[in-house]
Amino acid sequence: MKHSHWLICYDIHDPKRLREVEKIVSRYGVRVQKSVFEAEVKDFMIDNLERRLGQIIDGDDFVAIIPLCEEDWQKAERYGLALSCRYVSGPYEIL
Repeated sequence: MKHSHWLICYDIHDPKRLREVEKIVSRYGVRVQKSVFEAEVKDFMIDNLERRLGQIIDGDDFVAIIPLCEEDWQKAERYGLALSCRYVSGPYEIL
């Protein structure tokens, strides 16, 4: 099954790696919390993201890339400051 909606979250222990991961993930999605992003990208872009993150993280780090079906994506309710930033659909990085 092809997914185009993703939830990406991470916990990176080293500050230098954290900045690298944050920089990479921000090219693929929109930040919704400090270490949580929503992305609307094709599967091949997630494959690229996983490959890039795999080169940076180590055994003490945690990254979760969670596919969301269209129905769940549409049911998501958002409150607070995030409402002032409309989600822009589409890829964020051309590879």
